[in-house]
This record gives sequence, C-alpha cells and structure tokens, in this order.
Amino acid sequence: MPIVSVERIGADVQMGVWRMEDTAEALVTAHPQLEPVLDMAAAYRSTARRLEVLAVHALLFHLTGDTTLRIGHDARGVPLVSGWQISLSHTRGFATVILSRRHRVAVDIEYRSDRVERIADRFIRTDEKAEDLRSKLIHWSVKETVYKLFTEEDLKFFDMRLHPLVPGDEGRVQVEDLLCPKVQEVAYRYGADYVLTYAYL
Repeated sequence: MPIVSVERIGADVQMGVWRMEDTAEALVTAHPQLEPVLDMAAAYRSTARRLEVLAVHALLFHLTGDTTLRIGHDARGVPLVSGWQISLSHTRGFATVILSRRHRVAVDIEYRSDRVERIADRFIRTDEKAEDLRSKLIHWSVKETVYKLFTEEDLKFFDMRLHPLVPGDEGRVQVEDLLCPKVQEVAYRYGADYVLTYAYL
C-alpha cells in the first residue's frame, strides 16, 4: 500500500505520507483518478519528478476526497490549491502533503543519509548543538519547514536558531526566527527511512 500514514494532526490540519514504490504508469493504473494529472506530470523530463507530481496529487485526493483539485505554484514555487493552505515535500522514495482550510502549514521530509555530515557547517550555527547524525538531520529538516512556513521572509539557515533538543524518535523543538523575532514550534519524527518535520500557524 503506497500510503504510509494519513492523520489529523490538529484542528483542521491533515497530513499524509506516500511511499513512491511504483512507476508512474503503475500508479495511474492502480489509481485511475490520477489519469487527468498525467498531462501535468508529463511537463517534467525527470521520471522521478513525474512520479512525485502523481504521488502528491494522490495524497491530495485522499486527504480531501476531491479529485478535481490541482496543485499549482506561484512565482516563488510555493504550492497552491484553491480553497486550501498546502505544503508538500518529497525525498528519495517518499512524498508528503500537509493541508488545512484555515491554518498556514509547512512540511519537510528528508531521506536518512549521512550527506548532512559533510555540509553541517552550512546550516548549523555555532550557537546550536547538533553533535550526532540524528540531530543534524532534524536541524536541516526543521529549518526547511520554518523556511516554508515564513516563505515571504526568505529566511536563510543562519537566520534561524534551534533551541537545544534531546533528539528522539519524535518530539517538538522551538525555533527562533532571528529576522522577524519570534519563536515557532516544529514537530519532528525520526523514522527508519526518513525524518519528517511539520508546523502550522
């Protein structure tokens, strides 16, 4: 089953995770309601990108029950869906969507990999503590989520500072926005294959 999870994470906030294990053709065969989305997906040369487009629409249809909805993007690349606040993310083998009628939402998913070890100094401030791989992955994903939540601010990694955390399989962390001073809470989950972070206002 491609759906890993579907849940209500707050009042009027839903989130789903989809495992992209099929080809685009197999996905459409299994889910015929995706056939009208094929033209959108065909605009991308990359096979992986086409599959991502189909997967996030499959999640959108599942979460809303409305197969007429389409995901567009504004000039900054921010996803748009009529009548909804939405955020989406994809990584190797997985896609995720979070949406709400009323709340601003943001989500990020990152495949578990040690590549962040090589670039940690590009996104972790000297006054942040991230000593192990799990902490570094959480820092990376949390900052991606906060960037999306306040996309109009165009935050850079060093414009955000995570409060100290004791990294586990799931939890919440406070993040300071240093450009427009405020603190945002972000939830994280550290799974066998990926780290998932999300927030809403």
